[in-house]
Amino acid sequence: MLFIYHLLPGKSYNLSRKSKNLFKRIEAGGIVGVVSSFTVMEYISVMKRFISSKIKRPITYQETTIMKKMLMDFIAKMGIFLYDSDSLTVDATGYCSLFTECEEFIEEHIPSKGADDKKWHTLNGPDALHLIFAIRTNSTYLATFDDDFKDVKGQIKVMNVREAF
Repeated sequence: MLFIYHLLPGKSYNLSRKSKNLFKRIEAGGIVGVVSSFTVMEYISVMKRFISSKIKRPITYQETTIMKKMLMDFIAKMGIFLYDSDSLTVDATGYCSLFTECEEFIEEHIPSKGADDKKWHTLNGPDALHLIFAIRTNSTYLATFDDDFKDVKGQIKVMNVREAF
């Protein structure tokens, strides 16, 4: 997740550097940044697990609130557009085809071996939701470090930040 590698630079120097380069391009106006509230929710979940393991106790609600505020402040500072995922669940006609579209992405996606770990990767439910939300925000690319998105076909291109930056 791009925000984790940027906001926790000690996690992986190489990925932090690449994430930082992407955010510099967004800040300079070379790329328009878009994020959904689903991504924010996923960030909070991953960070709660990560921080709790580091501090060896459950993260508190107050600490979670501070962590979320840091992310939201960063999104605002960068000028990244934040979309409400609830409003993205219905298509242009007002029909909710979200899970049908996710299922189609998952069924059509061909598993592939990861660039670094050589394990088999394929789209999962949250990955497919990210794709649908990116499409519904008229994004051209979905930027990620995640090998699960390799060879995604369809209305959106995937930018592997590991390779692009």
